[in-house]
Parts: sequence; structure tokens; C-alpha cells
Amino acid sequence: MADPLHDIPGYRRIRGINWSTGEDVQLCESWSATCEKTFAGNDQRSREFWNAVEEDFNENYVKNYKLPIIDRAYGSHKSRFGVIRKSVNKFCKFYHTCLYDPSTGEKNLTDAVCHIIQKRDYSTYV
Repeated sequence: MADPLHDIPGYRRIRGINWSTGEDVQLCESWSATCEKTFAGNDQRSREFWNAVEEDFNENYVKNYKLPIIDRAYGSHKSRFGVIRKSVNKFCKFYHTCLYDPSTGEKNLTDAVCHIIQKRDYSTYV
């Protein structure tokens, strides 16, 4: 989404503060809870979906972590979830390779992980 303030002379976007681990966990839980809500179904638009995620996040973060909500810019929840999803996908690919790739020649998961790391064949997962 284009920033409507970018044309103002002297305007400079300020980077928000980093997300905590607790915020990451709550964001994933809020995303999952929003996906599971049957009343919204598949008909909701992206903006409506992420507004619902943000509402759930704000409500439950305070309740679960007893910390104040950090005011985040519009779209930051969606952006952060994209970063988390990318990392999870890389992990899943690595895990699947460890479990099912016969080229490792290993019988258990720990040995397969060690085999891949020793070969330094994990560059596709980074």
C-alpha cells in the first residue's frame, strides 16, 4: 500500500519497534483463531481479515501477557505474519527432508539432521 505521506517535504517513515516473542506467538494464535471463525467464511476481504486478526491480537495480548498493547502501523500485523510464515515454511522443508529424503541414509530424525548439517547441505533452507 502506498504511503500517502511520502509527498510531504521532510517526511520520513519511522521504523516501528521490534516484535517480542510473546507478540509473535499471540499473532499466530490470533491468525489461527480468525481463520477458524466460521461466521466470516471465505467471503471476507484481506483488509477485513487483518482487521479481525488485529482486534483478536489486541484483545488477547493484554489478557494473556498482562502487557500494554504497542501501537502498530496499519499492515504491520500482516507484514510480521509474512516473516513468520516464511521461516515456518523453511523449517517445514528442512524437517520434511530430514524425515523422508533417502539420500541421508539415516534411520532416525536426529541422525538425519546431523547428516545434513555435516554435509553443509542446509543452504537451501536458510
